[in-house]
Amino acid sequence: MNAVRTLLAALACIAGTAQAASLSVTVTDKDGTPVPDTAVMLRYPAPPLNRPVPPPVVVVDQEKMRFNPYLSIVAPGTTILFTNRDAFDHHVVATAPQIGTAPAKSFETRLPPDPTKPFGVKLTDLGRHALSCHLHSRMRGYIYVTDTPWFGKTDAQGQLTLDNLPAGLVDVQLWHPEQFLDQAPLRAQLGTAPAALSGQLNFNPRVRRAL
Repeated sequence: MNAVRTLLAALACIAGTAQAASLSVTVTDKDGTPVPDTAVMLRYPAPPLNRPVPPPVVVVDQEKMRFNPYLSIVAPGTTILFTNRDAFDHHVVATAPQIGTAPAKSFETRLPPDPTKPFGVKLTDLGRHALSCHLHSRMRGYIYVTDTPWFGKTDAQGQLTLDNLPAGLVDVQLWHPEQFLDQAPLRAQLGTAPAALSGQLNFNPRVRRAL
């Protein structure tokens, strides 16, 4: 009986530490300026058994002539609810990434000025989905569909901290809506001590005006 209790205690200890790692990522542009709205996605060469479940629904508002949030990162099959919080009509025009030689998928809808009547759609194609509005050409937004459940985006200071991560070797992919070339891959070793990583984009994004 004591041996069984010892084994159970050991297993509980392992389970408690398996998700104990954290990673802080700081992203700057080519000149060293912090960059917000950069997607950070983690992939493990040896995939952990326990995977978090991403939110099944994500809301994207059209407010003050902007898509809010500017960038959303979601899992395949996530329902995106678009709402219009302005006092006038908007469009939602979305173009999915082109896969091979197949034409890029897209959808379009018109939204009345009523946030209680959202438009919902499920996105399954991996990669970038660019958002725009036919009625207001300067409105831009993005949704990135990723196949990893460990993701986030940088804040106004170009920083992101991901907690409760499995320990082990991890590949870190950065993606920014304005990039033309893929970013150089990063790698980190996660353990019980908090880890920190710095990534530098290979270009300088445009500065978005504040609301």
